[in-house]
Amino acid sequence: MFLAIALCKMLTALLSLFGRGSSLPGSIALKLCPNLLAKMKLPPLIVAVTGSNGKTSTTEYVTELAKKTQKTVISNYQGSNQIDGIVTLFAKHSNLSGRVKADIAVIESDERFCQYTFRYFSPQYILVTNLYRDQMTRNGHNEYVFDQLKKGLPITSTLILNADDPLSAAFAFDRDDTIFFGIDEDVFPGSYNPSVCSDRDFCPVCSSPLRYSSHLIYHLGRYHCSSCNYSRPETTHSVSSLIADKVVIDGLYDIKPQMLNCMFAANTAAAFTIGVEVFALPEEVVEATLNGYILKNDRMKRFDIDGHKGMFLLSKHENTMAYNMSIRTIIESRSNAKTVVVIFDLLSRKYIANDISWLWDIDFELLNNPKVKLIILSGAFASDLATRLSFAGIERQQIRIMPDIRNMTDSLSEIATGEIFVMTCFTDQKKFLGRIKEEV
Repeated sequence: MFLAIALCKMLTALLSLFGRGSSLPGSIALKLCPNLLAKMKLPPLIVAVTGSNGKTSTTEYVTELAKKTQKTVISNYQGSNQIDGIVTLFAKHSNLSGRVKADIAVIESDERFCQYTFRYFSPQYILVTNLYRDQMTRNGHNEYVFDQLKKGLPITSTLILNADDPLSAAFAFDRDDTIFFGIDEDVFPGSYNPSVCSDRDFCPVCSSPLRYSSHLIYHLGRYHCSSCNYSRPETTHSVSSLIADKVVIDGLYDIKPQMLNCMFAANTAAAFTIGVEVFALPEEVVEATLNGYILKNDRMKRFDIDGHKGMFLLSKHENTMAYNMSIRTIIESRSNAKTVVVIFDLLSRKYIANDISWLWDIDFELLNNPKVKLIILSGAFASDLATRLSFAGIERQQIRIMPDIRNMTDSLSEIATGEIFVMTCFTDQKKFLGRIKEEV
């Protein structure tokens, strides 16, 4: 253990000089000591965040709330959420005997890999944000992810679950310690689009058809099984209404999220729940901490191109929900004239499958809006995007295909109309952001 931790710490320090090293040091440490996490003395309170969407943002929210306890907090909210990244985090903050020098650890964990990480320790609390279809090449169907994640939820952990998601909420079955958050009915009217995919038409308990009295988005909403009576559970904390650009929690606490959509609202409710129920912070402190908080994870950035104001929206590839929330943010913004740029150049840094079937599950139909004056498609898959948009009923003259990202960015200020909105993924973001001026 001593050698593994020492080498991990040394590599972490060395690689950090080059802006790298969040997972490689842990991977090497695990080769030297495979059960290193079981041998280390971990913080007395560990809160884990997992799920398909919203892990990184919610982890950062929770980390910020944890700091309000005035205790020592460590977190991997900037990524590296598999076991090697978590080993790197703990080793970096430990002494050579393996005692982690922190009171609270807030860790993001990949939903499929919880079973490998949490076999060595049990977080006191595990938050599951939701389960949507995500990276079909790697994850298959979200029911498969449900089965894999279930293996990684220790029976001793208290679960904090999304009541609106029948699949996530089903983790509470046969468990005593569960806390629920959610969004009240009719808070986001119009979010549900019956034309897109729904992955939870059957009861996760008895497999009978689920009935919905209302939908939030996709398979989320007010559900009930007439066969076994499985239904949406009551929430401990929830988004009860909207006031202007703020969400209202429990009818009392006003919080302005960085983006106003049902995904960010659910993340806010989840973080609020942890702040009150786990960290025992006063509701007013949680409200003040989350209100207007600007995430540091680069998921949304403001920029300026020769006087054109713009918003960059990081949208995870192979994840229809991420793109749909970006599109809704664009459509619901207050600007009356909008140019939308979609960059799709590289599917993944880890594997090349070139499966673009997931493009057909995205609500591109929403871009057929009078305020959207121009849509620019860029990257190697620009023509594939154009084909998808043609089926969304968007007129061809409204679309410009510009595969070369460099040339597109350099000429953007000349051809754009109104505010510019750019959507792309982790693998392609620097191809755009590296050429423009970001606002501080």
